[in-house]
Amino acid sequence: MKKGLIHIYCGDGKGKTTAAFGLALRALGRNFRVLAVQFCKDGTSGELEALRSSGLDFTFLEGFKPSGSKREEDKNTCARFTSYDSDVQESFDRAVNISSNYDMLILDELTWGIFHGAVSLESVLEFLDNKPEGLEVVITGRKPHKMLVERADYVSQIDCVKHPYEQGVPARKGIEL
Repeated sequence: MKKGLIHIYCGDGKGKTTAAFGLALRALGRNFRVLAVQFCKDGTSGELEALRSSGLDFTFLEGFKPSGSKREEDKNTCARFTSYDSDVQESFDRAVNISSNYDMLILDELTWGIFHGAVSLESVLEFLDNKPEGLEVVITGRKPHKMLVERADYVSQIDCVKHPYEQGVPARKGIEL
């Protein structure tokens, strides 16, 4: 691949992470090396379990996960986490430092980190402006900063029209987890 592009999957609808990992699966099927970092999840989703056990060239870095914190069941949003196991900016920096060894970098829920000031917007923009030429970058989350959107080559808005959470149905293993 000559030039890697920038993708953003955003919005309030279900499926941003699944879309990103679907793209990773497609890339892995073409022998790409994929690195993924999640910034507000515990690393136990079904997509990750399948990719880890696939034997394909997939690497997962834990961005941070909730640690002894209480989370409101508010559409599974990360904005309710009150403590973390690691520094979020450090996790982003770690991924950037090794990204040149990969063909695709997934930054799942990075928009959360930026929106809440846990990851410096300036550091993300600097990375995107100077990323390795062939690196495909995939960013997910609810509210991407307009400067991210300006730099992106693809922006897909996923809207929630209706969701079982609204009727009190919790996240289900194999569907939302």
